[in-house]
Amino acid sequence: MTTAPLPTHFIEALAELDDPRSRSCPFPLDELMFAALCGASSGADSWVSVTDWAELQIDWLRQHLPYANGIASHDTFGRVFSLLDPHQFERFFVRWMQHLCPTLTGELIAIDGKSLRGSHDGGTRMTHLVSAWHHARGLVLGQVKTAAKSNEITAIPELVAALQIQGAILTLDAMGCQHAVVDAIVAKPADYIIAVKNNQPTLAQVRIHHPLLDTPTQPVNPLKPA
Repeated sequence: MTTAPLPTHFIEALAELDDPRSRSCPFPLDELMFAALCGASSGADSWVSVTDWAELQIDWLRQHLPYANGIASHDTFGRVFSLLDPHQFERFFVRWMQHLCPTLTGELIAIDGKSLRGSHDGGTRMTHLVSAWHHARGLVLGQVKTAAKSNEITAIPELVAALQIQGAILTLDAMGCQHAVVDAIVAKPADYIIAVKNNQPTLAQVRIHHPLLDTPTQPVNPLKPA
């Protein structure tokens, strides 16, 4: 069967990943990665369902990679992915998304944190991820894992720094209303829309005149007595 080479950007992004296995394996890392990403994009939500999908689509997969030894077991998928360096995988994923979305000028990108349901296990806290979501394309451009929701304040600048978001408009909830977050966004440079609550009490008291408001009001100086 004639194979069509994988897109160059996917191969280049894979260079960010080291195979964690110490010896040769009949299932190359690029084959595992390609099957997992395609399976997940098709709705597979477990390693068993990824394997089932890949076995059904083996002829299509072989148009891009040899899969000479067929599809690995779900245990192999789970074991290899659990051994991958998470920081390397993050760089791989971000680099791949940058090729899929080469320009984000004027695009809305939502930065938000979510706890993963089912990730709590005994004394282990739930996994919390801060993600960058592309509204128009329905894609996650990048993610950073944090120890808790309160750590979003440090995770958001890290995520912003890793993304190529020049010219984009980032939306954040009040957790992102921090000097470090805004500095990271402006440095790209990008624009932002951030909710303001009482975590920034002085700013929350200021009502800014804006032509888009239904009832414009005059600016209020929070430092001046009423």
